[in-house]
Amino acid sequence: MSYERFLTHLKFFATRVFDNTIYQDSMQEIYKVLIEENEYAYSGVRKIVEYIEKQYSYKLTIDERLYLLIHIKRILDEQSE
Repeated sequence: MSYERFLTHLKFFATRVFDNTIYQDSMQEIYKVLIEENEYAYSGVRKIVEYIEKQYSYKLTIDERLYLLIHIKRILDEQSE
């Protein structure tokens, strides 16, 4: 289930990247807390951010990073069960 949600998120995310459309919604405080509590999942987010910025010159918003972090954390949690 988490994997399917993640794929859905990636489809919308890819559309924004290729259309160069910025997603606006602010959840910066939640993002900071989740980073501190989920360093391993966040390392994946950092790699994705670097790749997207390098390949497509697209700067991910905090909200896009947050959604990636949530989905990656879910997948990692399910794998550890």
